[in-house]
Order: sequence, then structure tokens, then C-alpha cells
Amino acid sequence: MGKSLAQLIPKNWLPTKNWEEISRALSESNIAIRLRHLNPEIHIIPELTKGAGQGKSVSETESIVYHGIATRKGLGMKDFFTVMTSLAESGLASSVTPASIQNLKNQYQKADVDVSGKYDLDVVVVITKFPNEKLAEAQLLSFQVLPTQGLTAMPIPGLENAGIKNFGELFKSDYYKSAMKSSLSEEQFKRFEKGLPKMKEEMEKVSKQVKEQYQKSKAESGVQYHQGKYLGFPAVFIQANNPEFKRYSAPKPVKSSVQATGMGKGGGFKSYVKLSPRPKVIPSKYVKMCLGLRVGNFVVSGNMLYTISSFPPGNTFCHSLTKFQTKIETERIEERTYRTTHILPVNSTLAREGYSNREEAEKILNKLLTLLKR
Repeated sequence: MGKSLAQLIPKNWLPTKNWEEISRALSESNIAIRLRHLNPEIHIIPELTKGAGQGKSVSETESIVYHGIATRKGLGMKDFFTVMTSLAESGLASSVTPASIQNLKNQYQKADVDVSGKYDLDVVVVITKFPNEKLAEAQLLSFQVLPTQGLTAMPIPGLENAGIKNFGELFKSDYYKSAMKSSLSEEQFKRFEKGLPKMKEEMEKVSKQVKEQYQKSKAESGVQYHQGKYLGFPAVFIQANNPEFKRYSAPKPVKSSVQATGMGKGGGFKSYVKLSPRPKVIPSKYVKMCLGLRVGNFVVSGNMLYTISSFPPGNTFCHSLTKFQTKIETERIEERTYRTTHILPVNSTLAREGYSNREEAEKILNKLLTLLKR
């Protein structure tokens, strides 16, 4: 007897502090692990939350101008309830009261939705254990076969000696009738035999519709399913054209030659006070997702697996959430010197700031796969 899924995956298995295991649902052959990513923006410092150009006067000749940062996530439902609570307290909407907002918040909490802003991502990874590798391989292949060919083409391991390779052949064979006859009463079998032609007709009709829909999607958006390897293991992928790449590649409008001028004295924004340039990122031509992979007789799936490809690399540009730089601007007007301190964001990366990123997510997945290989 091998180890159970609960034994294979201990509670403290996560290799990073930026993610937490929230729950796990376990059965004899299946485990679904729910993970959440800690939102780094909950730690953003006040100086960087100000809107671009927002400022304050320190004296008649001194001022501070904040330039804020481009955040990526926000605080999710926490931001929503902050806005709704302010609306309720303002009295501008008679139907929105503090009590109704608190009641809605309680409902979200009961449904296990994060309203604290602590997390910015909620995903599930599913592991299914099969008796042998052949059955696991058939399950993996279903991620490609079912959406492109329908159930009739779904392979059935173990019936090759009977000349049966898929469900379509099974339902047409005497083998299927024989198996059903041995497991049903005489009356039940008669009803089954009578309804079998209709069942086969419906199955073939649905499978035909699936094929036609797939060909349509393939022509419209380049959708394709294919087998390959992910992190060194057999996997099934779906790929489609990336709309972002199409927009990026489209002809750009001619820019106006008119340039923006600086603002007035004492806290003005001069042309030499500029933000650090952002790296230019070219979108990928295709969007590619892994639908499932196989580790021996285990199949791994779930939305964490197929969203990893949408995670940006850890070295992707973002602004620091906790650091800033200052630049001093002075201007002499009518024998008085005006001094403006600009609070400017500092360039950083997703990994450095603790945002979710592809390398970290793959590190988690790699740890999980290593545990399954034992």
C-alpha cells in the first residue's frame, strides 16, 4: 500500500511565505488544495498612495508634491466596502445604510470571501490518483479529446484486446451489451437495449457539435489543444491568439508635436522632474495554458495550473511599495526662492515587492510534483 494523498502532502509543504494554504478537501483518490496569495499592497506606505500631482504647502515658499505609484491590485473587497461605507455615511443614497453594508459584508465573510484585503489571489490545485498510469494517461488526454472531438473519441484503456479504443466503439460493440446484461435484471436490460440506439444517436450528435464548435473557435481565435511537457512531465495545453499582441502590433496613430509645459511657481511641475522610465514589454503572440499534467499515476489540474501562464515573470516592472526618492526643484521669482520637494516612485520588480509571479508559482508547483514522485 502506498502513502495516502494526505500523507504525501503535509500541511507545511509550501516553499514560500507569500502564499498560504486555506483549506483542503480530501477523498480516497482526490485532493483539492485551496491557496491564497498575500497581497503586498496592504503594506504600501502613505507617501505612495497619493494621487499624481497631489501636494501640500509647508510654508509660503515651500511645498511637497506627491507623484504616487501605479498599483496593480488594490485591496479588493476591502476597497469596495470602504467606498460603500463612505457612501452610506454620506446619506447620498437612502437605500444604502451602514447596517445594510455590514450585513452584506457578513454574507461575504460567511461565504469565505476575503474582505480584509490581505489576499489578492485565490486558486485551487486538484490532484487525482488513479490505479495505474494507463488510466491516468487517459484522464490527461481527456483534457484535449473532449473539447475537440467529444465523448465518442474518448479513449478507454484496457479494452484493446476486444478491439475497442474509445467510447464510440464501445457503445457499438457486443462487449458493452454483454457487460450491461450481466449487471442488469432481464427487465432492466430490455429497457436499456430499447433506449441504446437513441443514446448512441444523441452522443454522436453532441460529439459532432463539439467538433464543429472547436473548428469555429480555431478559425476565429486560433484555439488549439496539444500535448507536450510542462516542468518535465506529460501535459495537455490550450493555445490561442493573444489580443494584446494584436493591439500592440496594430499601426500607431501619429503623435502630436505639441509638448506639455510646466506649471506655475511654488510646487510647480518642471519638465526636468521626470519619473524613471518604464521598461518596454512586448506581449507574447499567443496565450498558452496548461490544462493538466501527469506524474506517474497522478493527474494534476485546477485553476492554479492553467492560470500560471498568465502570471508575469518576477522581473516584470512595478513601482516599489515601500521606497521613494526625492527631487528638489527651486525657482527664483521676484527675489524669493520657492522650493518644491517631489516625492517620486522608485522602480522595482514584482518578485522584489512580493507580487504573484510565474517563477514563484512554478516553484510551488514543482514542490508539489516532487512530493508526488516519492
